[in-house]
Amino acid sequence: MKRNPGAAAPALRGVGLPLIGPGVSRPPIRYGEGRAVDFQAFLQRQMQGKQFAELWEETRPSFDAGALLIKIRAELDLTQNELAERVGVKRSYISRIESGDGNPTVRTLGRILSSVGFRLKLEAYGEEASRF
Repeated sequence: MKRNPGAAAPALRGVGLPLIGPGVSRPPIRYGEGRAVDFQAFLQRQMQGKQFAELWEETRPSFDAGALLIKIRAELDLTQNELAERVGVKRSYISRIESGDGNPTVRTLGRILSSVGFRLKLEAYGEEASRF
């Protein structure tokens, strides 16, 4: 789909974008004739809206799970198909998790990680986490 070079960048849907979150850097996304959008700057602007910020926090675990799978697959040089075959799930399920659209159970995420020699470790962080 061709974009009008003067048009604004597409709006963030709230779900479905891979590798986004705290500490994750992305190269600028290019639209039209060389126009670049710095994702972190875009996200920062969007977080100023209460509704977006609430949705972002609500869906963050799904994005974190997806980012983790992408990172592990890249390190192991595995395709989504290869990972799906090892786990015994469809490639589309791996894709949904990686895009942030999937919401795997802890058990399923553990099974996926186990299939490539990793174990799942849950960790709480934030202001109240220091109590644990």
